[in-house]
Amino acid sequence: MITPRTQTAIAVLKCIYARDYGTCIKPCTLTEKEKQALLLQLSIAKFILLKDTENPLEIQSYIPARKAVEISLLDILEATGEHLNCNRPI
Repeated sequence: MITPRTQTAIAVLKCIYARDYGTCIKPCTLTEKEKQALLLQLSIAKFILLKDTENPLEIQSYIPARKAVEISLLDILEATGEHLNCNRPI
């Protein structure tokens, strides 16, 4: 029902909010270009903020911009341009 890209966005947000970068995104395989695009989308949506003078290509360089409970699945779908696939369960 949720696309792999949406699942990846949720996992990345979970890592940033939990500050657990070593284990929670291992199942997510992102190319550098995909990671850059996703982090930019999440940043534009004001879910995350880049720490001062950090590397914008690294997930560890971001901090939460809002409380996790303030971000809904719909917010993530809108930020990433994704959709729900109601014809195919996960």
